[in-house]
Amino acid sequence: MSINIFALIALVAILMALVVMVAMRWPSAKVMPVVWLVLALFTIALWLLPVAYVTALSIQGVITAAGILITESVFKKALYSEINRSLSNESFAKY
Repeated sequence: MSINIFALIALVAILMALVVMVAMRWPSAKVMPVVWLVLALFTIALWLLPVAYVTALSIQGVITAAGILITESVFKKALYSEINRSLSNESFAKY
C-alpha cells in the first residue's frame, strides 16, 4: 500500500470522531474509546501489527495522556493561586 492510502486510513480516526461527536451528539468520553477500538483493529488488520505491539502503544498513550492531564492540573492550580493572591493584594485595592 502507498503512503497516501495509509494517510487516508489515519484520517478516518479524525473524521469518525468528528462525525460521531457532532452529528450524533455523543460526548467525547463515549466516542474516543469506540474510535480507539476501530483504529486498533485497523492497525492490526491493515498494517499487520502484532496485537502485543498495539496493546503496548495503547498503554503508552494512556500513560502520556495521564501525564499531560496531571501537568495541566498542577499548572492550573498554581495559576489560579497566583491570580487569587494578586487580586487580594492590598496595593491592588487602592486603585
